[in-house]
Amino acid sequence: MGDIRTEWKDFAGDLALRPVVIGVREAANYLRLQGVAGSFASTPDSAAVSVIADIDIRVKLAMDDWTPAAIAGLMDKRGGAGERSWYWRLVTTGFMDFRWSNDGTAETVIGATAAIAAADGQALWLRVTLDVNNGAGGNAIKFYTSSDGLLWTQLGATVTTAGVTSIFDSNAAVGVGNINPFPGKVYYAELRNGIDGPVVAKFDPSEAKPGAASFESHFTKETWTINGAAEIVEYLPRLEHTRQILEADDGLETAVIISLSTDRLANRGDAVPGDPNDRRGWWGDSFADVAGDRIGSRLWLLSREKQIPSVLARAREYAAEALQWLIDDGIARAVNVTAEVVSQGVLGLGVEVVRSGKPAAQYRFETFWKGA
Repeated sequence: MGDIRTEWKDFAGDLALRPVVIGVREAANYLRLQGVAGSFASTPDSAAVSVIADIDIRVKLAMDDWTPAAIAGLMDKRGGAGERSWYWRLVTTGFMDFRWSNDGTAETVIGATAAIAAADGQALWLRVTLDVNNGAGGNAIKFYTSSDGLLWTQLGATVTTAGVTSIFDSNAAVGVGNINPFPGKVYYAELRNGIDGPVVAKFDPSEAKPGAASFESHFTKETWTINGAAEIVEYLPRLEHTRQILEADDGLETAVIISLSTDRLANRGDAVPGDPNDRRGWWGDSFADVAGDRIGSRLWLLSREKQIPSVLARAREYAAEALQWLIDDGIARAVNVTAEVVSQGVLGLGVEVVRSGKPAAQYRFETFWKGA
């Protein structure tokens, strides 16, 4: 591995890297649906979720049966007559359809022109978009599938209507697995205002503790309630999930880099450089499975310290602290850390991860040091 030369502040600000560590350390959760009436997740009506024009809805789920014995309700904002906005379903033949109302009662129903191809129990991303007024005097509906939620493949052909109809602004809640309940697992769901528009509701069970009756979406701030027999379940035991992620050496290297270079919450009593009220840290630590468990390192506290032996000792301490989880989770038998002043203004860290049955993994990092 080549040397890494960058300022800690630049590493710490790279939020796109944080999910790599989260995936390593924390198990993903899912919503378990039993196919029982009244068992679903929901969030109340609000101005944010009242999408009345172009709409984009996405879910990641695993159906126990992808050609279900009865219709399966994926996501909806649909009450009784007079309170209907939209409803997305999977029918018994494995085809999706989407229905919406422009008056709260009568509905337009559009079905996909191709069926979903997935093995029972397989997790898959699904998506539907409604383009209100496609420029040709009608609406356009598209269905998609994806393996990762990033690259989408259109399922079948675009279906267009002869006239333009908007979506009725009902007072109904947004539901996941609500109308026509189905047995399966829901890993994620989101509602966007506009095609590829901003996310206005995000159902992410990984933000909730297993068994939680409700939780707040940290991104969009709406509260989701888990109804009936539905439950938030831990996807994999944390240790098993960690071992799978770190089976490859490149996964271990990534985990070490992010563990060292993201900003751990400062301890009470730590001397904080800059704003004394900014202790940094990551909000997800509040939901750690183990009380007090934190992501990242306190190496950022050294950014203005002098290059003296006592500070090098703290650098070793902070790096070892950040990597202790590798030992706690059974990934490593030991983690050895060295710290040295490579040259004026450059801190060098050496990391050795000792594993059972594998050669020790060794990494070296260098970073600019602002201290005098």
